[in-house]
Amino acid sequence: LPAPWIMRSVGGLAPSGTCVAAPLTLVISGPAAAANAVREAAARHSATTAIGIDVGGTSTDICLIADGEVLTSSTLTLGELDIRVPSADIASGALGARSVLRVAGGLLRLGPHSAGSKAGPACFGTLPTLTDAALLAGLLPERLGAELALDRSAAMLALMSAFGIHAGDVAAAAFGAVKVAEALIAEAVRRKAFSRGIDPRDAMLVAAGGGGALHAAEIADRIGCRTVIVPPAAGVLAATGLTQVGFCEQTERPVEMPLTPETIGVLAKLATDDCAELLKTVTAWSHSTSGVTVRHELEISYHGQGHSLAVAYNPQMDDAAALAARFDALHERVRGHAFETRRRILALRSTATPVVDETEAMQSGTKN
Repeated sequence: LPAPWIMRSVGGLAPSGTCVAAPLTLVISGPAAAANAVREAAARHSATTAIGIDVGGTSTDICLIADGEVLTSSTLTLGELDIRVPSADIASGALGARSVLRVAGGLLRLGPHSAGSKAGPACFGTLPTLTDAALLAGLLPERLGAELALDRSAAMLALMSAFGIHAGDVAAAAFGAVKVAEALIAEAVRRKAFSRGIDPRDAMLVAAGGGGALHAAEIADRIGCRTVIVPPAAGVLAATGLTQVGFCEQTERPVEMPLTPETIGVLAKLATDDCAELLKTVTAWSHSTSGVTVRHELEISYHGQGHSLAVAYNPQMDDAAALAARFDALHERVRGHAFETRRRILALRSTATPVVDETEAMQSGTKN
């Protein structure tokens, strides 16, 4: 068999040799693939702004779609580490279907501990989890398909033991646990959306993962989303997304210069150089450069700011005034204000992806 192409965190495929040379670029490849499937699901319903929630066994992943594209980031957060690596902009929280329920300090706690895949929820394992609460609150049936029966009695005993309550209080406690989980996820979604300038009221919510559809309506109600989409086979959305992507390669260079008419020529030359470098890489991957599109974006901040925002950049069309206006509008949308002051460019990021026909041809070749 030929050497495989592998999904990377940035949201596209690359040859195995390239991935072996930079394994860090594979860290969140699964959620990145799911984000692509969220984008496709939203596009099928003519939505260019969407929020994806992938509720699995141990975590909930949140992705964002704006202007029909998966939002990306140059920094990947892993626990307490911030790593400079291009990736889909995914927020991941330690709350899922197998998150253990407990009482600490008189308050209900969910996670970050998980029952794992073998112990599992009490209704088919040993520990009280969010799945047990969903069962006892009436959100889940006692039989899932023909094979799996959920043990309601075991779930009741586990919650009674964990919460120190009587049988008559179990239903209310389970309902409360579910609502706490949904409130936590909704708050995480709201924070993530507003951090990238997306108002949830203007977005479609796409539910993924085994538990996404179970909680999506309540989460949507809490954050103001008016439309919820549950794609076919939502539990394996990452696998679906993997079949829909083509290659992706990205370069990033630090650029320390003011955003002025005098520096635009220099910036355009750097973008041209990076474009040539990307096309050279694609050629080495045995792909025709005629089927490649290269997009650019700039990290821009106001002078003296410690944080920047990514702004789309077209070297053939954008002058300093257009970039400044685009940055000011994004800054006001994300942070609530804009300034009449100097702006500076911190980085130039360029991304090469196949056009639609090339992606389809690649997928056909991969299947063959």
